[in-house]
Amino acid sequence: MLHRVWKGVVGDDHMYHSSSPDGLTWTDQQQIRGRTSHGPALAVFNNRLHRAWKAAGDARIYHSSSPDGLTWTDPQQIRGDTNRGPALVAWNNTLYLAWKASTSTSMFMSSLSSDGRWLPLPHPAIAGSTSHTP
Repeated sequence: MLHRVWKGVVGDDHMYHSSSPDGLTWTDQQQIRGRTSHGPALAVFNNRLHRAWKAAGDARIYHSSSPDGLTWTDPQQIRGDTNRGPALVAWNNTLYLAWKASTSTSMFMSSLSSDGRWLPLPHPAIAGSTSHTP
């Protein structure tokens, strides 16, 4: 099954979900919990969808997961702040989150622990700089 999440059009800071068995036919969009000023990130990890987003109106970062894209866990605030949308990637049996700092061009990373907490990496700052989503 393919899944997608997105921010609404200009003036609409809600997030939406839709799924497809083939990439051609999509379910009707469903509004999902949370508001964002930038596009949310989506990744599959341990047979669950994971979504991360920058809050609308401030620099907080949130995470939520779902078995199906319809029922999501309560948003969990992640330590760190951003003025752009974050990025998610599952690699080598770990889910990683990357984001641009809200007050500089620095980038940071965190990983999801087995107990569901986001942990800073031993060296959370990533080499390089950006003015947008990593």
